[in-house]
Amino acid sequence: MRTGMTIFTALAMLTVMPSAAKSAATLSPLSQRVPDVATRFCVDILSLKVSLPADLKKEAKLFARYGLEPGLPKTAMQALGRDVLLVAQATLASGKASDGSFMVALGGRAGQTCRIIVYATAYDSILATTVHQAMQQSAFGWQNLPVTAQSATALKLSLIKRNAKRQPFLTNLLTPNETGSIAMVATVAAIPPQVVIPEGY
Repeated sequence: MRTGMTIFTALAMLTVMPSAAKSAATLSPLSQRVPDVATRFCVDILSLKVSLPADLKKEAKLFARYGLEPGLPKTAMQALGRDVLLVAQATLASGKASDGSFMVALGGRAGQTCRIIVYATAYDSILATTVHQAMQQSAFGWQNLPVTAQSATALKLSLIKRNAKRQPFLTNLLTPNETGSIAMVATVAAIPPQVVIPEGY
């Protein structure tokens, strides 16, 4: 597993490296679950297609539609440790697959983003690569965005997707360089209109 206090800083970066093909993407339930949450839940919320209700019971029902549970279990909070800024003041949910667990943080101090933080998995060394490959499947529809530079604190892979209204969204998959309790952070954000998107995306 991996972690590092500087993950929070790395979330602001928008640059990535090419993905390597790994057949494990089709074998790991978690590598399918994370793209599903990023594609359906995060994009739906960030595009305002779905709004978070103020009522907690209605919020729980909304999370359930996406296979999520409200709040974070104790194990998730323990895994965050000093990286608690990743979820500070955010709306929180959690989810899992047969081979791992993750938390979801919406908004808060990290801004208008949807963060999927994987904290329990047997695939931490290749998870970002397998998720990156899975997100490019037709079911999810993301395109690889080549990365020209890397941070010293986290390995980064990026993808772009447009929803049915042609709104563009960016996902950064960050794998901390330091060994710890967080395996990967997937950050989904709407791309502002003033940002120039490369041709073909």
